[in-house]
Amino acid sequence: MEIDLITLDWLEFNLASNYSKYSLPDRGKTSNKLGIRMQPTDTLIIRASLGTNFRAPSLDLFAGSGYYYTWVQDPATGVNGYEKANQVGNPDLKAESADQYNIGIVWSPNTKFNLSLSYYNIKISDQISFASAQDVLELENEGLLD
Repeated sequence: MEIDLITLDWLEFNLASNYSKYSLPDRGKTSNKLGIRMQPTDTLIIRASLGTNFRAPSLDLFAGSGYYYTWVQDPATGVNGYEKANQVGNPDLKAESADQYNIGIVWSPNTKFNLSLSYYNIKISDQISFASAQDVLELENEGLLD
C-alpha cells in the first residue's frame, strides 16, 4: 500500500507499507517507508527517506542439505585439495532486517549538467551468511569450533 500524504508543486510526502508472507507457517514481515521530496526551485531537489526492510532466508539456507566437493586449504598443514563438505540448513533461521535512512540533493542548473549528492545509512540485524568449508576449517584451526 502506498499513500501520497501531501502533494504540492514543490513538496511531496509519501508513506508506503508492504507485508510479505513467505511459504512457511507463521513467517512474514512488514516493510515500511516514509519519504519526502522538496523542489524549492526548478534546478534543486532535496529528498530524504527512512524505512525498514527484510530479506527472508533462501530455501537452501533454511531447509537445504546435501554434500558437495570444494577446494580447500588446511590452515594447520597448508595442504590443498578437494574435500567433501556437508551443507545443512537451519530451520530456526529468521529473516534478516534492516533500518535505513538516506538524504540527497540534486542540482540541475541546465540540461547538460546534473550533480547529485546522496548519503545512505543502513543498519542490518540478524544478517544471514553462509559459512563455507574453508571458513569452517579456519575457525576449527583457531579453536573457535568444537
